[in-house]
Amino acid sequence: MKKLLLLEWKKLKKPILITHTVSIVLMIILTCTLYKYHILEYDIEAWELANEYFSFIFPLLVVLPTCWLFYYERKNSFVMYTLPRVSKRNYLFAKWLIIAGNGFMLIFLTMIIGVIVALYIKPEITPVLTAIDPDSGKLISQVQKTHFMAELFTEKPLLYGCLFSVWRGLLGSLMATMGFVLSLFSRNIFIILSGPFIYYILENYLLSILQMPQFRLVTAFEPRTLDFAELSPFSILVGPTIAIVVTAGIYYYFKKIKKQAIYPF
Repeated sequence: MKKLLLLEWKKLKKPILITHTVSIVLMIILTCTLYKYHILEYDIEAWELANEYFSFIFPLLVVLPTCWLFYYERKNSFVMYTLPRVSKRNYLFAKWLIIAGNGFMLIFLTMIIGVIVALYIKPEITPVLTAIDPDSGKLISQVQKTHFMAELFTEKPLLYGCLFSVWRGLLGSLMATMGFVLSLFSRNIFIILSGPFIYYILENYLLSILQMPQFRLVTAFEPRTLDFAELSPFSILVGPTIAIVVTAGIYYYFKKIKKQAIYPF
């Protein structure tokens, strides 16, 4: 298995490293610039402003550098040459580990570096309080009353950033897995590379129309898209759960209903 993983890594090393570099540089630039045009109370809010862009494009970022490979290996029948040397299950499992692992690491590293930049590298912001306490009439922090996990956000921002970086990495791995499943069966490279992103957009639209925005995958990635009162740990988990069910449904449909073979014969 180790040799298989190294083989898959060598095949995908260049696009993976390029995507990581572009993603991290973009995060650093956004974190160091966007906050200058906003009124903020905490340094970590500069990182959150940058996340608004990544919450839109992350399904593309985790799919583009990796999920194209198996499509071409099936198209030119390369996978048939692997059969005498390695089992189908081990070969596909190694591919999934690389693709899902890259999805996690790409988003995790991008996020955690953004946290570090926001807290320790960029110039400290001058806090500006905008909310007014109705009882005392004094200016107070609005973050405390409107933010998801507000106490952790304000008191331990590094821990908050680490936890969300891991969580978002898992969401990246989930979207990459959806792309991998599509690559097992689809003969259309556009569907493979854009499928998770299209699902992300459609799911966002449908749940918004159904007035259940708290269950969207984008809400799980960026809770700030909704008011704090509408969120709960349960609602954050619904979007990823739906994505897992859809991914399993795609696999079941092609494998069991259409009876489409992964390996061409």
